Amino acid sequence: KNDMCRWWLSHIENEVDAYLTRLGVKLQAVPYYYTERPPEDIPQVRENLRILRQVLSTHDSEHNVMDLVRSIQVVVYHRIDTFVGDARNVLLQELRMLEVKAAGIPLNEFEIALAAWREKHLVNQ
Repeated sequence: KNDMCRWWLSHIENEVDAYLTRLGVKLQAVPYYYTERPPEDIPQVRENLRILRQVLSTHDSEHNVMDLVRSIQVVVYHRIDTFVGDARNVLLQELRMLEVKAAGIPLNEFEIALAAWREKHLVNQ
């Protein structure tokens, strides 16, 4: 789970950086440790700020921000859905291995109950 969180945060950062670069933002204008080392090119910092303000204050169709969000969302949600499906399969396999006999429930009855639970709780996912 932690690896997936790091992956999607990195993916979002890379996609947003690429988007801003295409708009003309110079990402290196502000150094990583900007509180310790001031930017060398203040006019470029101002230009970056102008671009960002324009993107944030204009109608979406001009800069296609929602297209960026949707494209990121599709990739990230697909990865999350795959993870959730894999996790469910692992848990189901573990439960099958235990055969739920400890609770006195035959395996076939458990699978029927699990299918009913999935139908009720996972329909809208």
